[in-house]
Amino acid sequence: MLRRNGFTLVELMLSVAIGAAFLTSAITFMLTLGHSMYQIQQQLTLESELRLLTQTLTLQLSRAGYVARYHDTSTLVNQLALNGTLANIHVGHHPNAPQHSCVLFAYDKNKDGAISLASPSEHFGFRLNNKALEFRVAGKSCEASGWHDITDTRKTYVSAFEIKPKQAGQPAWVVTLTLQSAQQAGLTSSRTFLISATNAHPS
Repeated sequence: MLRRNGFTLVELMLSVAIGAAFLTSAITFMLTLGHSMYQIQQQLTLESELRLLTQTLTLQLSRAGYVARYHDTSTLVNQLALNGTLANIHVGHHPNAPQHSCVLFAYDKNKDGAISLASPSEHFGFRLNNKALEFRVAGKSCEASGWHDITDTRKTYVSAFEIKPKQAGQPAWVVTLTLQSAQQAGLTSSRTFLISATNAHPS
């Protein structure tokens, strides 16, 4: 007796079920892989921004108190006294931010032998405010509005920025900076680093 070619209904349903299971597994794997790749990309972006901010803070703060060699001896004493005051690093905070989350400093940017009181371009600062790291504008105080955001809160939250002297009387500062992804909950990156400012001292 000849056997009919083809599949029975049970065999066909079983084949479809196995195929669907394989397809579901493949889709699940691809979705998981895609999510993992997205998380890795977000983490790398966070690490890159943290590294850039660390470099910026280190570069700027290490210049605090710098004054180029001064040649006009007729006003040298007064200028040195003034520069000594402006060479201080002031630490404070915005009213809505934690203690030690704002730093103000100055240096002789144009190398004319003086830190100018009248020139905002020689007065610098960084602070934490509303989950952003901000840059000082026009010589404003830690409490004033009008600072410029240097991080984008649509992408990154700054959850911590703290600066403290390493030890009393030493020109070194311990800075802690923590970033959090605004697009991926739970992704954070933090760094504590030392900045030497040999021309400046705490106020």
